[in-house]
Amino acid sequence: MSPRVADVPASLTIGRTDRLIALRQFPAFATLAPEDAQAIADHARETRLSVGDVLYREDEPIEDVAFIVRGKIRTQRHGKVLGTYGERTVLGSLPILAELTDGYGAVAIEPTTAILLPAEEMYEVFEDHFVVVRTALQGLAEGLLTIRRTMGSGGFERSTWEPTREPPPPLDLVGRIAQLRDAMPFAGARLEALADLARDVRETRLDAGVQLWSEGDLSDGWYFLLHGEVEVESSSGMSTTFGPGDVVGSLGTLANAPRWYSARAASPVVALRTDAEALFDVMEDHFDFAMALVRSMARGFMTLLEQTGLPEG
Repeated sequence: MSPRVADVPASLTIGRTDRLIALRQFPAFATLAPEDAQAIADHARETRLSVGDVLYREDEPIEDVAFIVRGKIRTQRHGKVLGTYGERTVLGSLPILAELTDGYGAVAIEPTTAILLPAEEMYEVFEDHFVVVRTALQGLAEGLLTIRRTMGSGGFERSTWEPTREPPPPLDLVGRIAQLRDAMPFAGARLEALADLARDVRETRLDAGVQLWSEGDLSDGWYFLLHGEVEVESSSGMSTTFGPGDVVGSLGTLANAPRWYSARAASPVVALRTDAEALFDVMEDHFDFAMALVRSMARGFMTLLEQTGLPEG
């Protein structure tokens, strides 16, 4: 059972008030009301590690999220070093959110103090405080963006698509629901959540040559392509072409980050456009829907970490 070091004796702990102060240094808890943050701190506990002590074992599921207060931890998975993490970073959340049966190994390379929050308590926090879910999604999207921007044109996530000869006719509510069920981020989502989202998405038809956005613009929504092709290119030289079944602009929207590439319709395009706030409203009303997106992003993040070895964030 993680961690592999003894919890700190009560006489040496930093105390519930100090745990609260420490937790509020992390973005996920900074916006919580003091009484809510205190309730979380009451369920957390402190642990201290000497150099070489094991926080997580790679061949076992991770049971606690670790908030590193001071010190440094090195992580690895399948023989590959994932990253080195210091104070004010969070470990363990990705494997837990991705629902992996094994996580990653984590060993202290400096004397380390961490606050541990059991996984089941983290899920309760998510269910009771949507602001924490939203912050987690933003953090996942920011981390994914950071990694993908280092991968060249291979950093674009695309589906396997074939050009369609004719654009689809205008879609009614049932048609929008059916299309959203095929969108990669919403695979397996409940019908009720998809129906609520379908009421808010807008069917968009663009002529060839229309600019969807320019690099540096505000990320205020994303497109699920039903027909046509969209060419994208960044100032760093990254480029690709998206087609039917692809989602364009989702990471920047979830991260609330500026557009990191320009996008232009290379042919007549039909797409469903989702505004950021509409998506978050649906997620707030449908916890399972929100967690399905969190789980999908966490799994994608773990895959990229194994490929690149870049820090978790």
